[in-house]
Amino acid sequence: MPQITCKCGAYINTSASPHPDLTYLFPDREREQFAEDLANTAEVSKDKNEILDEILLCSHHLFKRIPVVYECQSCHRLLVFRSAADAIPQLWLKPEVEGKSDVSIRSLIDSEFSS
Repeated sequence: MPQITCKCGAYINTSASPHPDLTYLFPDREREQFAEDLANTAEVSKDKNEILDEILLCSHHLFKRIPVVYECQSCHRLLVFRSAADAIPQLWLKPEVEGKSDVSIRSLIDSEFSS
């Protein structure tokens, strides 16, 4: 899905990687298994590059099957897909933010990870 049209008419180019407006919905129930997979990977191999390759493989398999969200930077509507491979959003969510038009998922993530 190289491009999505938001309900507000804005286009979201989905081919960028990493994508600034893409967020994965990482379910809590998957967190422990993911951590266990990472720990097992580190136990089996001592080579840093091999461990990194295995971590990327584990995360690729996980993130292929969890929901993803694109955020429209024009209206901040959230387009929720069952998985990254889907072409049609399962949900369209319009934020209700009173008095703050500059709040977005991107701004929340950027402020958290830029520190």
